[in-house]
Amino acid sequence: KLTWRFGVSCIEILKGVTEMNMNIIGRMLVVFLSLLSAGVSSSICPDSESENVLLFLDEFHLQNVTNISVHPGSPVLLSEFQDSSSFTGWGYPNVWKSGSTYYMMYQGWYETGGKTTKLGLVASSANAVNWKPYNVSGGGVLGIPNAVLDNGDMEFSVIYDDEEHTADPKQRLKMLLTNLSILVSEGDLQWGVMPDAKWTNKTIDPGMSLFRDPLNSSTIVVTSRPQALRSGGRHAGFHAANTWHGLGLLENSRILPLDDVFDVSRQIYGLPSFAYGEMVISFLWLLHDGESWGSGVVDSSLAWSYNSQNWSTFAYINQSIYKQEPYSRYMPGYDLPGHAYNHTYKHYSNCTDGALACQHECDLDARCASWVYVLPNMGRGEERCCVFEGIAEPVKRASCISGVKKVPKPLPRLPLLFSDETQVYPNTLIADSGRQDELMLIHASLSKGPHGLVNKSLSSLRTYGLRKDGFAFMTTTETSGELVTRALQWCTGTLTINTDCGLPGSQLVVEILSVKTGLPISGFDKSSAVPIRAQNSSNITAEWSSGKKIADLAGQNISIRVIITFGARLYSFRGNFKWL
Repeated sequence: KLTWRFGVSCIEILKGVTEMNMNIIGRMLVVFLSLLSAGVSSSICPDSESENVLLFLDEFHLQNVTNISVHPGSPVLLSEFQDSSSFTGWGYPNVWKSGSTYYMMYQGWYETGGKTTKLGLVASSANAVNWKPYNVSGGGVLGIPNAVLDNGDMEFSVIYDDEEHTADPKQRLKMLLTNLSILVSEGDLQWGVMPDAKWTNKTIDPGMSLFRDPLNSSTIVVTSRPQALRSGGRHAGFHAANTWHGLGLLENSRILPLDDVFDVSRQIYGLPSFAYGEMVISFLWLLHDGESWGSGVVDSSLAWSYNSQNWSTFAYINQSIYKQEPYSRYMPGYDLPGHAYNHTYKHYSNCTDGALACQHECDLDARCASWVYVLPNMGRGEERCCVFEGIAEPVKRASCISGVKKVPKPLPRLPLLFSDETQVYPNTLIADSGRQDELMLIHASLSKGPHGLVNKSLSSLRTYGLRKDGFAFMTTTETSGELVTRALQWCTGTLTINTDCGLPGSQLVVEILSVKTGLPISGFDKSSAVPIRAQNSSNITAEWSSGKKIADLAGQNISIRVIITFGARLYSFRGNFKWL
């Protein structure tokens, strides 16, 4: 079956190679090399023990899925912090730890003398959740106690903690500014300029990000949203170099296939990215209907990369496991969140009459492209009809009935990370927070007005929690489903599974297959597997009643088969293994 899938893909590739399918070619080559190496027993394991992680985001590391669907994770709000001095809706918070204290540095738009300057503001926390302004010595810049930088017209959105890879402790932190310079700091809030260094050679908007390639830590990768590659709106771009000074010699290439999410009414606005195991996890900011300053709304979704060059998202994976909800003229239980240009408040005897009246109002208005009828007594304010110039991503909400005037052409649509009706810009990920509940922490800035509205009372900084490896999970579409991984070499140690078997009767069964024969290995077959029924656990060890342990297979080439029943959720595998 796997060979057949590869053959079909080759035929499709020969019909015409486009930018869109370059990522597909890379995936097929990985599968092909995996097939060639299936019978190879020579060790590819590293000398030292290192944990690898398989996130269940898509089919990249799977050779077979049956009755399986994928669903994005849901961050939960832990805290909200408001800095009274400045507008922080584009605060782009960055967090690092020095000693036992967490510091968050963020951008504030500060009004002084009739003009706006961009400040670097600081807050501190003992747990990276509950924040308060950090008063710096000397009284702060412009008399603001927690301001450490006055950047004028320059903006920043990334501070990278490079402690593991820099020999000079005074250059531990790197900040990228929109004037292309690189600021450095020891982590003590004192900043200087890296001599003769720029991080790109083209004009850049804020929205840049910085990380080291998880497959080659000597490679520094920048993602950003320059205007130069494409007229009419922002796009996704990246460039990479092996030295900080080398970055300044380069300009961006398009990130594919992700950049094709772009159209005039939906612009890629930022891609904060983080090395995660052997892959890259990114927050994808999308600006909807923002053709003029002061309009539109920014939503956030998830993207990822396996090579730090090509990024994907839920819209590009196999549609058999990720199904988009279709747009239609009438969508009960769905919201189209955005900035409405008009609200009509009127009470109707039933929700159907109200929704049809709202639809009719939109049909008669040449300006209207979509509408949302908000039901009364559902915790969403007064009963009303909201009309919009653009068409947002559908979001499930029982309090709404919505629709579009004309069903748009099919475009990739992305599930949102946050269900807020406000604009949330997630910018920092702390994967290992040391918390007892193992929550990962996401730090974001927020603006409650339309994009471009600078009002400090409508802005804040938020901390969200997300379960360990909880970016997405796979579950069943029927009573039972299964998946089989690509070939891998097991190195040592145990296989731990992140799962939630909270529904009645839900469980996982783990079987180990020989790559050479394709059959279950004796003692690791499904009849020997100890069913996993743990509720909401991130580190359940796979076990077999035969008494055999997966460590016994060290150096062997295997695949892992998981049988999922009754809606169990599978978030990740962790263990010491290498993909073939």
